[in-house]
Amino acid sequence: MIRSRAASHDVFGNLQRPPRRPAPGPCEGAGRQVASSLAVLVTLGGCASLAVRPCDTIADRDGKYFGRFFLGVATVGLSEVTIQQEEVRQAYEGSPG
Repeated sequence: MIRSRAASHDVFGNLQRPPRRPAPGPCEGAGRQVASSLAVLVTLGGCASLAVRPCDTIADRDGKYFGRFFLGVATVGLSEVTIQQEEVRQAYEGSPG
């Protein structure tokens, strides 16, 4: 039986690491930090608008609960993706996890 080799293995069956990315330049890191800070501010502003107040109508209250649900689903999804990426990174580096 002939098995086909996966692209990530060499001829001896050893797992090969992907090439390392170059370190980000000074502008890339700063731009990413500004973008993430802006995203946090927008999210926090959105969360404040989802606070339920006694004077809200039933439709307003229901809309806020609806918005909270999808914001929560998006947050959990993003968290899971980040955790998975960290686990993959640790597996490539050989870190105990």
